[in-house]
Amino acid sequence: MLTSGGTPLFCAQCAALLLADAAYCSKCGGKVFVGSASRGEHCDVTTHWYKVRRTHYLEFVANAVGPGGTFVAGTSARTDMPSLGFDNDQDTVKPPSTASRRGMLLFEAHQRLLAELLRDGWTVTGQGRYWYQARLSR
Repeated sequence: MLTSGGTPLFCAQCAALLLADAAYCSKCGGKVFVGSASRGEHCDVTTHWYKVRRTHYLEFVANAVGPGGTFVAGTSARTDMPSLGFDNDQDTVKPPSTASRRGMLLFEAHQRLLAELLRDGWTVTGQGRYWYQARLSR
């Protein structure tokens, strides 16, 4: 696994975990770029729960802060949670099983957001308490 200061690195094109000393991503074949000038921006990926009428939704949100203030660096597609049977208690959130429909939707939405952030020049610099929490910088 390729790391930067002990933090795993991900492909900027597909968000796959990179192998040690990789020059190209083993999943998509994209060129691996390590190291870039910092803009002084930091971002945390977390969840946003909301309700429209009787339906609860979840989306992953990348909230960022930089020299110009705070901004939203990206959001995932929203997922309808009641029809998927998801409990929104943060203490019980575990990495989703990709064998279930709910797990696949959540995992894919999260991976698409990470891929978008990586394409925009962000680098993963840390992991939070829950599987979906990521800290990035650029």
